Amino acid sequence: MMEPGSPARSCPRWYWPASGTGPDHISDVGRSEFLALLVSFWPFFLPDAGLGAATYEQRVVAAVIAGEASNQGRAGMMAVAEVVHQRVVESGWTPLRVVTYGNGSGNHAFSVLNRTTPSALVGKWQKEPVYNTALELAQLLCEAPEKLAATTRSANFFTRLGEKPEWARGRKPVVVIKDHAFYRIPKTAGSRRAW
Repeated sequence: MMEPGSPARSCPRWYWPASGTGPDHISDVGRSEFLALLVSFWPFFLPDAGLGAATYEQRVVAAVIAGEASNQGRAGMMAVAEVVHQRVVESGWTPLRVVTYGNGSGNHAFSVLNRTTPSALVGKWQKEPVYNTALELAQLLCEAPEKLAATTRSANFFTRLGEKPEWARGRKPVVVIKDHAFYRIPKTAGSRRAW
């Protein structure tokens, strides 16, 4: 890659012949030079190249955060990331295992994964501008969770305002952020719940 202010260099020329014989016939550039050039420019073809290398786990967690709170802004997505972190703390699981946890019948702890796969969810959300923020938060959650904002008061459940799932009946949220209510529900003895 050229540094700013460096003299212009001529780029090597290559072409795919009209015969369609493919990459075996690259002219003016040998195979190793072509591969080196391809590798050096590969990060520019990634949708979130500016965020650094994200792991599969971080990409899935980001897609779940975006799917659950894309319309909530950064504060709402941070709150979802905090719930994931609280479940990690309580269960001893990885963030990936927490967000993909399901009951075996197609229902997941994070409903955005119902009727889809983690890879499909990433494919859906990575094209959206909000995904960059979600990926940044997922990387923070996975690499430096102590830097999360701690706005949810150790909440381990959340739901949209106005919804009353069975687990929320008779309980008051510990905090409301945007249009999500966050709850701290202690695990009871004998519960099959992971958190």
